[in-house]
Amino acid sequence: MNKLKLFLLSVSLMLSVSANAAVFTYTFDAGSYFDFGGGNSYSPSGTFQFDDVLNQVTSVDFYQIQTGTGPTGPFHFTSAITNSASDVAFFDQIGESSGFIFENSLANGGTIRILSASYSYLGTSYPILAGGSVSTTTVPEPEVNAILMIGLALMGFVASRRKA
Repeated sequence: MNKLKLFLLSVSLMLSVSANAAVFTYTFDAGSYFDFGGGNSYSPSGTFQFDDVLNQVTSVDFYQIQTGTGPTGPFHFTSAITNSASDVAFFDQIGESSGFIFENSLANGGTIRILSASYSYLGTSYPILAGGSVSTTTVPEPEVNAILMIGLALMGFVASRRKA
């Protein structure tokens, strides 16, 4: 019986820790900025998610908020096209877009610097000076919680058998 208990305990531990979250929620860090020149500058604020299994950005909800002179905002971006895990273009409701090149893959998590950016309107793309970074927190998927619950149930079963 001791071998069975050891087997069940090891299986439950493997199930509880084997799955990794595949979705990261990124938040633009304070101090991030975009400068179009001539005092026309903005600060990004908000979040987006990157799914490293689908290799795409989802759940976009961020604003570019005016910090200098220029067109008033904020401009609200709600969708994205992922060219790669480090090259993403965000879109608002009126066809404007902002593209970002990140220091490395969004799938790595952690804090990632913004290397460069561009702004596009009516088919014309303009490079903009950009700085700052995005930071991430993991979001567990439902499958991870299910596996964790199975592992805990197996551990409870082993513990109840031990008392009997």
